[in-house]
This record gives sequence, structure tokens and C-alpha cells, in this order.
Amino acid sequence: MRWLSRLIKKGEEGQVLVVAALGLAALLGFAALAIDVGFFVWERRALQNAADASALAGVMELPNSPTAAVAMANDYAVRNGVGDRGWVVESINVDATAITVSVAHPNAPLMLGRVLGLLGVNVGARSTAAINSPYRLSNVMPWMLKRSVYEAASNDDLVILKYDARNPEQGNFGPLAIGRRGAAAYRRNIEEGAVVELQGEYDTEPGNMVGPTEQGLQRRLSETDMECDEWHEAFSLDGGGTLHLSPRCNPWLGKEGSKRVVAIPVVEDTDLHGRTRVRIVGLALAFLEGFQCPRGNECQVQARLVKAVASLEDPDSLLGPFDPNVGIRVLRLVQ
Repeated sequence: MRWLSRLIKKGEEGQVLVVAALGLAALLGFAALAIDVGFFVWERRALQNAADASALAGVMELPNSPTAAVAMANDYAVRNGVGDRGWVVESINVDATAITVSVAHPNAPLMLGRVLGLLGVNVGARSTAAINSPYRLSNVMPWMLKRSVYEAASNDDLVILKYDARNPEQGNFGPLAIGRRGAAAYRRNIEEGAVVELQGEYDTEPGNMVGPTEQGLQRRLSETDMECDEWHEAFSLDGGGTLHLSPRCNPWLGKEGSKRVVAIPVVEDTDLHGRTRVRIVGLALAFLEGFQCPRGNECQVQARLVKAVASLEDPDSLLGPFDPNVGIRVLRLVQ
């Protein structure tokens, strides 16, 4: 400390004390500011979590009930701390397919920043959640549903995807040629699923296809997860009445999931005559109940139609705007 003592010359002791006092005050001010900034970073993150949870809860009620969406968003905001510590919901804006929630702590008090003359700051966060639909999807079965059948169906309704020989329509029994034509490609699409796009055009696959249908389904259903082998194991209702696909049984999460959970192309109502070109206007979510091929020219595939919320993390699947003709709703934060 000899160097310091040399700096303090006779008669300068008072000046050093003044400088030291000013330096100490500045250090205390910066320390106080650092503590307050850290606190507000934490509070901003907590407010963002509350806004995210509120928006995701509210969007589950869309597009059917905007009023219920607002109520649900408010409820989840309270569950996540709004109403305490001076937190408030500033606004909730809803349209047909999205909801935006803003939460804030107006004039949040500073703990130590008053040293610098700061009394309070506004802290806030905003989150937007939206409904999306896949416009390209994997795990699609090579059968088709006409739009009129799909629109008339409700959750858990049983439909026929592939008809037997008693119900042909000009040689068409339900199969589609996706990717390639022929029995081998048709059987492989049943076993592995195909990738299709909305508004894509595909040919019907004329003929009864009894053997490939039975072979493909036997292999597919034999490989399904035993804990996802029933409808009620794959799907469940939340407290608001929204149907959800279980993550364990979800085949679009980069794992096997349930082999019974599939997508079915929905096509425009049209007369079928031999190999006919059809346009996909929707994608139905379905649970394969089974198939019956009792004899020779008879083979019928049945499934339960579902409209549910599910996650998609499959690289072959792409999301687009909400489409009521798609049975899978994807809820996600977009802002």
C-alpha cells in the first residue's frame, strides 16, 4: 500500500475521502441496478410462462367457442400467478384460429434501484397460440373417404374404408394408388404408410385387392404397441372436452406409436369408373378397428373416425393454416 500512501499528500486527505465516498455510492448504485435487472429478467420469464400457458389453454377451445377460449385463457393465467404480486391480464384477443394473451406487472417496484432515483418499471409479456393443420402428412393409408361421409361423421363413428365384393362402385373398392400402382405398392403402403399432400391428385386402384389388403393389415396390426391397441388407450378427453392423441401412441413423434392410428385421404364426391383421378381435399384421423376377409372375394376394413389434438414432429409432415377438413389439430405457440 506504499503507492497509495504516496498519493495522499499532506492536505489532500479530505479530497480522497470525498472521491472514495462518491466511488462507493456509484458502486452501490450499480450493484443495486444489477440486482434489480436480475430480478426483472426472472419476472419477465415468469410472465412469459404465464402468457404461454394461458394462450395454449385458450386455443384449445377454438374454433368452436371464442368465448370459452377467453374464459380458459383467464383461468390459466390465474393458475400461473396472475392476480398475485401485482400481475394483471392486459388483454386477450381472439380470432377464429388464434389467441393472443398479454400479461404484465405495471410499475413493478425496484428493490435497490431507488439509490439511483428509479421508482418502478413496467414488465410485460405476450404470447400467441394458433391452430394449424398438416397439409402434408405421413402414415397415410391407401384408402379413401368421400367428403360427404366424412362431414356427416362424428368422433368415434365407425366407417368402412375398404369395401368387400358386395359393395363395389364401378370396380372400385376403396384403394388408392399412392406413389406407384399395383398390388405390391398397395400392400407396402398399408404396412408402412404413405406420404400425401392436400390438393394432391391420385389414381384409384381398381380391383378388390383381397390378398394384399389382408397381408398388409396382418403385418401392420401385429406390430402395434400392446398399450395402444384400444381406442381408449390412444385417445383421451381433457377437462374441457377436447380429444387428445396420447404421445405414447402418436405415430408422428419420431417413434413407432400405435400402428392402428392412421390418416385417411378425404376426396370429393365423384362417380368412380375404373382407374379414376381423385383430388385429396382433407385428411381424416382414424383408428383401425380391424378387417374381415372371411372368404374369396370379400375383404372389408373398418375404422373409427377421430378429430383430435396431436403433436407432429415428423420430417415428412408439414403444417399449414387450420383446415376443418383435416382431423388433426396442432396447437402451437407462434409468437
